[in-house]
Amino acid sequence: MKYKLTKESKVEFGVKLYRIEALENNERYGVDKGDKGGWIEKEANLSQYGDAWVSGNALVYGDARVYDNAWVYGKLKLIAGLFFGVKWKGETVKEIEIENGNYLIGKGDIKLGEDEPSLKGKEVKVELEGKSYTAIIQ
Repeated sequence: MKYKLTKESKVEFGVKLYRIEALENNERYGVDKGDKGGWIEKEANLSQYGDAWVSGNALVYGDARVYDNAWVYGKLKLIAGLFFGVKWKGETVKEIEIENGNYLIGKGDIKLGEDEPSLKGKEVKVELEGKSYTAIIQ
């Protein structure tokens, strides 16, 4: 485990939130073991894997999920959706249109198993930063 929920809590917008505390160092975001982080409603809001972190006064609750190398900080309030990465200055993010304005988004060396104009109903293999994923495009 990389963090724990502390006993420190507060209610914001009718939701009980808990401050997090680092159980290990996170060099990417300058977090040391024992540092207090931001506020989450439940462990499902922040992955225990990767470098994802919530800092300062940021709030993450409801169906929102922070994972991979995402960093939520400042006064951000994340209520729903997936926050899974950071685009650093000068870094390229690739958008690959699947169809009808829907995109696969990634960064790094992305390789698709197929290169067809329409991928609907097709199985696609995606490699991202050394990990392989398989999905059926809906």
